[in-house]
Amino acid sequence: MSDFNLCYSFLLPNEALFENGAPVFEPKSDPTRSDPAAQALAGINSAYWPEDFAAIIALPQDQRGPAVQDFYKRNFWGVWLDKLDSNKIAAMVLDASVNQGEGWAVRFLQTACGATVDGMWGPNTIAAANSVPESVLIPAFVAARKARYTAIGGPSLPQWLARADKVPQFA
Repeated sequence: MSDFNLCYSFLLPNEALFENGAPVFEPKSDPTRSDPAAQALAGINSAYWPEDFAAIIALPQDQRGPAVQDFYKRNFWGVWLDKLDSNKIAAMVLDASVNQGEGWAVRFLQTACGATVDGMWGPNTIAAANSVPESVLIPAFVAARKARYTAIGGPSLPQWLARADKVPQFA
């Protein structure tokens, strides 16, 4: 059973600004095609998550961190991620879900573990993922994720590829 808090610690540096080793929960410009004035706080974009964004920025600074963590748990962590045996794999799937969408994250995992690729969570995906050693699963997951980023291309490709290459350093 994977640990959300540990996996979140891997995700947060990819989403939040950090100063002196600590996250800073202040809004920054993050325009979208539909909203050039959009802002984001720790990856929570005001155009895509308007209610959550507004609720979090309305909080005092010292309460934003727990609210951001709750946002990611509520919107991106679920019963299936919880069933993965490997915290490393769960953290990488969580990060891919946030950045590329849950359907793609599951496809990367299914591709990496040899499960039927349908982009849907289920017991067969969990069983397959839990049966493959991390030493095999991690590089295959990274390769699948990087292939998708490369297919999209664009000016953010170097940053996306670097993000896909990150592997958690915990057990």
